[in-house]
Amino acid sequence: MARAPSRQEQALLAPDVSSGTYFFLDLSPRSRGPVRVAFGGRERCGENYLVQRSTYPFATLEYVAEGEGRIGFHEGESQPLRPGSLFAHGPGVALRMEAAPGQTLLKYFVCLTGHGARSAIEARGPAFGTEVRLTRHADVRDMFDLLIREGGEHTPFTREICDRLGELLLLKISESRRHRSSGRRSPAREK
Repeated sequence: MARAPSRQEQALLAPDVSSGTYFFLDLSPRSRGPVRVAFGGRERCGENYLVQRSTYPFATLEYVAEGEGRIGFHEGESQPLRPGSLFAHGPGVALRMEAAPGQTLLKYFVCLTGHGARSAIEARGPAFGTEVRLTRHADVRDMFDLLIREGGEHTPFTREICDRLGELLLLKISESRRHRSSGRRSPAREK
């Protein structure tokens, strides 16, 4: 059974989330040690969802699976969020994200810690403070779902499994970005 996030965990989450499923492995942002999955989750964000941050302590990768919204980084112009939108942020990156009027968002996120966490995301995904659109993203969603499920297991192997799944997620994102149209995927699956 899922437990409610602690006060410390809640402070790391966005407000105004309609519902969410989370896992927490490490709540201390670190600049030393190996790159590791710190925590992550899936959030259903209502039509009044709005988050504004001047910075965030963890290297973070977010993915929009359903719905529409807008995102802006620093003082830049906002851009649309749609299914397949993938963006990165973290220390030193200001952002403003909101659901579009009359829309809800279903989004996933994973936060990394350790030396090179930002570089690990940027090597496979978008640069910090940018958004890219994945055309083949159903497999990315599956990887996020698996990471969330395994993160909630609390076994002696959970940490290592999640770290490996984090690596696989980044590889799957890289694959999706490089093979934009192959005809092998069903358009219905991507929706």
